[in-house]
Amino acid sequence: MADDDDQANALRSTYPAPPPFYRYFTPSNVARAAALTEAAGADDGAPPRLPPDLRFLVPPEPPTDKYFCFGEAKDAHERIYSLKEQELEQLYESPEASPAGATAARPSAGVQPEETRERAFQLKKMVKAILLNYLELVAILAVNPAHFVDKINHLTWLFLNAHALINKYRPHQERETLILMMEEELEMKRAEVDAVKRMKDKVEGVLDALAKDVPDAALLLDDIERDPSTDSRRQGPIAVWEGMDADIAF
Repeated sequence: MADDDDQANALRSTYPAPPPFYRYFTPSNVARAAALTEAAGADDGAPPRLPPDLRFLVPPEPPTDKYFCFGEAKDAHERIYSLKEQELEQLYESPEASPAGATAARPSAGVQPEETRERAFQLKKMVKAILLNYLELVAILAVNPAHFVDKINHLTWLFLNAHALINKYRPHQERETLILMMEEELEMKRAEVDAVKRMKDKVEGVLDALAKDVPDAALLLDDIERDPSTDSRRQGPIAVWEGMDADIAF
């Protein structure tokens, strides 16, 4: 029981040490586990029965209720809550409350929708308000430090509202990230095609150079037929071809 408590405390610590079973993750053990898993087969969907020293190599099931991150318990189904759900005051006008039809039509390429422009405008106002309240907080601390609580609360509300506005951009961030990934993959494919074309040009150049260095085959055969003993160097290729024909003759 004490060992279990120590292990639980170690996992919940801010900077936990590596688990003791990391010693089992060796190349030989990984190869053995893969071989045993493949031999056992996974048709029934049940995990393979491995020896005790290899059971740590089987990944655990994902958490269903909560997990610990830097000593803090996290909900496995955590989601972003709105300011209203957190019972916090919203200090900006919601872009969704804009006039009807402002965002109904799909914007054309290169044109920002009204909702995006409104959020950017509200976020800029929030940043300016944060800077102003921070300067006021510095002045309060210099004159009467006991009255800092209200200003700290104002800053907290401003930061939470700014964070809520930033969260509105998450779908846009995901879409832009996917676009960048697709563009990078497209550039890689284009680079591969260009490399293949360059290699093709090099091979064609080498073949052209070799073709220029080799004498005309018809002239070579005519010279040999007229006087086979005139050039022993020219007899070599013919002898080789005749020898190959003799070897493969049935």
